[in-house]
Amino acid sequence: MPDSKKKLTRPRADNTRKAILNAAKLLFSRNGYAGTKILAIAEEAGVNHSLIFHHFGNKKKLWVAVKQQMENDHHNNTGIVPSVSLPWPTFIKTLVVNSITFYQQSGIIHLIQWQRVEGQSKKLKTLPVSKEMTIWLQAIEHYQDKGDINQSFEPLHVVRLICSITSAAAWDGNVFSHGQSAEQAYHEFCEQAIMAALA
Repeated sequence: MPDSKKKLTRPRADNTRKAILNAAKLLFSRNGYAGTKILAIAEEAGVNHSLIFHHFGNKKKLWVAVKQQMENDHHNNTGIVPSVSLPWPTFIKTLVVNSITFYQQSGIIHLIQWQRVEGQSKKLKTLPVSKEMTIWLQAIEHYQDKGDINQSFEPLHVVRLICSITSAAAWDGNVFSHGQSAEQAYHEFCEQAIMAALA
């Protein structure tokens, strides 16, 4: 009997967790970390606020879970890091497009903006090494082994450089408002800057 009860409650628990994540994503994006109350998330999700603590522990852990979920959703749909079987220039070209698309479409940039505005960066930036980050690091090490990236560079620093360059477009909505040719020129600029910095 206990086993069947666990099987019956698991989907409901998963649905509750998903509802909380979706509500938190919406409210954190709209109001920031400091401007979002646990009770508001519970109301938006249609759950008792105690379930937020049950599933996530505290607000900070929920914030981190929301960011991870955004990353995982994108990874499950398309992934950011292309195949390491590609030649280095093609890998970078594809990575730039995928990264910019992620920042434009995932909504994560809103959370990062709030994090910076609220001065919460040191408190909230810590994310455990995710599946996507592991893929990034392995790809960087692969191209370091091939001699395409300077081997003296720390792989995590390389990832941060690439993310900084590609996320910049999401900070300024005007970057792509001038049409396809402007977008292509920005992509090429990012590719060239990354390749020059990592040689």
